[in-house]
Amino acid sequence: MLAANADRLSLQQELDVARAEIVKHEDLLRDLRSQVASLQVVGKEAAQLKERLSVLGREKTELQDALAGRDRVAQAKTQALEEAEADLSWLLTTGVVGVVDLVLKSRDFGMGVHRLKEVCMAAGQAQGYSRAIKDMKAGKEIAPEEEEPALDLSLEVDEAVDAFMNVDYATSFKLGELGVPDLKALLDPSNVAGPSHS
Repeated sequence: MLAANADRLSLQQELDVARAEIVKHEDLLRDLRSQVASLQVVGKEAAQLKERLSVLGREKTELQDALAGRDRVAQAKTQALEEAEADLSWLLTTGVVGVVDLVLKSRDFGMGVHRLKEVCMAAGQAQGYSRAIKDMKAGKEIAPEEEEPALDLSLEVDEAVDAFMNVDYATSFKLGELGVPDLKALLDPSNVAGPSHS
């Protein structure tokens, strides 16, 4: 039960980190959508200016050049928005699950579970031995040389639980430092250049 609680706590922490990243990406998406809408309005205004200033060739050329630059910016921001939406979708459908799987398969996690299992088994055996001695005493008297003191392994169990709970998986996998392309490469090295990052 302690291992399950520790697993849940660890997974909850990882999910909290992933949710924070998702919130950042959603904020970026909102900002980019707002900027694209602003650029579309600016594009309409530029078209109106072009009609009014059509007689002035030089100014018309300057406005066309400015409009072309804004179109490039709008295209770049539209592409960035599409990439951010694709990255967010990947994070929601694959990235979070992949990080959880990576943690579950990690050496640190496995060693923690193994250590916890060993200490709990030893504590259980010690308690069983102590109970057997008490049961034997109830049935007959045991000579003092036959008795062995019961081991109190509660401190070792507590230490194993604390060590398991304090593993920093985010640092182990550099989760706070990875962008979506790096996370994709970590989770699936064969997909280093995904569809949105070619």
